[in-house]
Amino acid sequence: MNIHAGRKPLYKVQEFYEEQDVELLFGEGITASDFNDDALGRALDVLHDADIETLYTALAMSTIQSLKMTAQFDGFLPIHSDTTSLSLYGEYPDQDDIEIVRGYSKDHRPDLKQMLFGLSTVRGVPLCGNVNNGNKDDHTWNLDTLAKLAGLVSEDVHGKPIYIADAAAVTKDNLAQFHETKTHFISRLPATFSLCEQLKRTAWEKEHAWYELGHMSESVHSATYKIQSFRRELYGQTYRFIAVRSTNLEARKEHKLEDVLVREKKSLEKAIQQETRCMYSCEADAQQAADAFVHTKRRSLH
Repeated sequence: MNIHAGRKPLYKVQEFYEEQDVELLFGEGITASDFNDDALGRALDVLHDADIETLYTALAMSTIQSLKMTAQFDGFLPIHSDTTSLSLYGEYPDQDDIEIVRGYSKDHRPDLKQMLFGLSTVRGVPLCGNVNNGNKDDHTWNLDTLAKLAGLVSEDVHGKPIYIADAAAVTKDNLAQFHETKTHFISRLPATFSLCEQLKRTAWEKEHAWYELGHMSESVHSATYKIQSFRRELYGQTYRFIAVRSTNLEARKEHKLEDVLVREKKSLEKAIQQETRCMYSCEADAQQAADAFVHTKRRSLH
């Protein structure tokens, strides 16, 4: 209340409440003097000893439940998780808990040191968050967050958690953690997995198998979507994979393909002109050169 209404320093909070109806806010018998800096200091010590992150998550879950924010999800609790980096200037020689160091920069400033912030939310309400070393990778952060949420979110009390994150959540260790904690998840299969390319090729080859989802937005110019569903095994467990096809993405890909075709045609015509300037002693040598030329260009789209 103090921060939002005036932001007095800790030792002056008592003065702030001398101007408020304290009994109306906190109950009968409470006075402004109860908010002296010694009392508030002891309260902060208690919060620290109780583990502020765990306490905050409990409060957030209580709020989410009281507002019935997940009623539409049929017993599931959708948890969106992601990280971002904050670039900093300077040396920072004295570092205790958090290391301000170089790492993968989401600000596109690899020359600067940074900290990494991680956050998990339920329908926009922060569920848990933390500050991390600047060189902590998203794979490890997801692994740590999964372990923390498993101890804070109870399925029988809060509902079945669905962990929703980007492709950094899909690693061998993280998949094992999902399985161990029995956590449902939604993510994107990284292109570094050979299975990703296999599934896309399978989807393209089964043109009749696309399921039409239609528009996902009320906008007139919004994209339409088609999907195909597959069940495949990865690291000993069976997962459901969904290939998604978007009309907007297809249009962009088609436009890009047209540019590729134009550039490739010009390149091939130039190469052919250069080849036709060569002189050969006999037709066999010319044919051999022609065959070699065709072989080197066999992967072209023309």
